[in-house]
Amino acid sequence: MVYQRALLRTLSRSAAALSRGADVPAALEDLVECTVELLEVAGCSVVLEEAGRLQSVAARGRTAIELERTPEALQTGPCRDVMTRGEVVAVPDLVAAANRWPRFGATAVGLGLRAVACLPVRRDETTMGTLDLYDRSMREWSADELEVAQVLADLAAGFVTNGARLREQALMNEQLQGALASRVVIEQAKGFTANDLGVGVDEAFEVMRRHARAHHASVQDVASAIVRAGFHVPSPPDSELP
Repeated sequence: MVYQRALLRTLSRSAAALSRGADVPAALEDLVECTVELLEVAGCSVVLEEAGRLQSVAARGRTAIELERTPEALQTGPCRDVMTRGEVVAVPDLVAAANRWPRFGATAVGLGLRAVACLPVRRDETTMGTLDLYDRSMREWSADELEVAQVLADLAAGFVTNGARLREQALMNEQLQGALASRVVIEQAKGFTANDLGVGVDEAFEVMRRHARAHHASVQDVASAIVRAGFHVPSPPDSELP
């Protein structure tokens, strides 16, 4: 394949970026730049669906950028067909296909574009976006070109998926840290309350829990007040002690 060496370089760069958890927008910008050079197209972009609308998240090539800044053209063009069907759309001549996407076609041709190919960016079996190729001349997209472009679209999917997983992991770590911090505060509050009331820590926790319930608060709120504000839980009547 004529693209083999250049494609291998791109794959190597992308694999390194994935392994180090590269910033997703920067990685996608680098990928579309490599795609423009590799396939010798006038422009390339990655489009993702967010809240039902297609949004360009990375682009190279002035006309491609201008086209994807036209919201309605983007929503009604070949990207939308790919999102709906999950299949490659390759058009050698947008003028000849003017009736297929009237608004998109008029906008693209008006910007000097003549050919387009859109490939699905998938996570598992779900199409979450597209990799779009644009050229200024009529172009019969070869099977080799589309195969290479699909590999690049799969790389884009890898970046997006990896970024989502990293965000989920960061959120989970944050929640775990919060839970651990809360547990530490509760344990400290149990110790303070046990010392105040002359009871065991289990009994102290039960006193804190009852006080929280009686005042429509959480045990964590009561514990924070004890540790951080010096609050002392009132001693309950002997009959209510655990």
